Amino acid sequence: MCGFSLPEVDARLSDRISDSDAAFFREHGVLLMKNVIAPEELAVVKEESMVLVEKAMDPELDDPDYKYATHPSTDARVPFRIDYLTHKMQSARVLLAHPFILKSVEILCGRNFIPTWESKVFKLAGTGAAVNWHRDAGPTLPAEAPVFFADFYLDDADESTALRAIPGSQKLSRTDAMNRINALNEAEQFAGDDIVILPMKAGDVLFHNVHTLHGSPAASSALRRVIYFAFRSIEVEKITSPNMPAFIPAKQRVLAACLQARANAPYIHGEAPFSYSPDPEWLPELGDLSDVKYHIPHLEL
Repeated sequence: MCGFSLPEVDARLSDRISDSDAAFFREHGVLLMKNVIAPEELAVVKEESMVLVEKAMDPELDDPDYKYATHPSTDARVPFRIDYLTHKMQSARVLLAHPFILKSVEILCGRNFIPTWESKVFKLAGTGAAVNWHRDAGPTLPAEAPVFFADFYLDDADESTALRAIPGSQKLSRTDAMNRINALNEAEQFAGDDIVILPMKAGDVLFHNVHTLHGSPAASSALRRVIYFAFRSIEVEKITSPNMPAFIPAKQRVLAACLQARANAPYIHGEAPFSYSPDPEWLPELGDLSDVKYHIPHLEL
């Protein structure tokens, strides 16, 4: 994309994104942050993550949390996504409470925020399924709402496996966005004047707005795993899900349990923890966190 360049955001140099970084994200719908996950933590998350990848490759597995696609070159049925990571991985709970990310989320969403969705998307070595162009958000979510994913990269993503995105596309109307998505997918197009390729290193994190158009082609290179945590303000959640008020305190308890897990993790050293302090009207009654439910589908509440 001519004239487009990402800010140099290095998590080793600050404890959160800057105001100018936040302004860039609001304008373009993407923001790359380098060196977020320290090597010791990355090693633990990668090890636990691989257990789930191997489970997903079991042809006898029948679990709705595991998603599959067909690889276009081989016609093989390949796993590509696993949902509800904090339910399945202790290290995912620790990762969700990463202070650089949560302090940055607070800048973008305000102090009243919750984590919402979570998943791991991966491309297997040699048979990485394509992810068609899409938006993550449904039509009920206001386009201007501060709702986004933090994409934690566990492996390098080179140009063959990297995410493609169209900066600024979060501002498109629903009709214009769907027309563009349909045209790109029909042509199987992953390059163009306004399309940016986002190579990443293991340990980097990408913020992407849920309305930003993005996708990635099928690949036959190395394994690429990305853990996604979605965040939104409580005010937006209240508007978009008015019939599920129990979801907000349930996810606040998850966040509190994850903060506790990070504080107790033996591989986390020398960092100032994030302090979750929503407005008084949104202060949760946490109770005993030992019985926190991590697998929380929206429709069950």
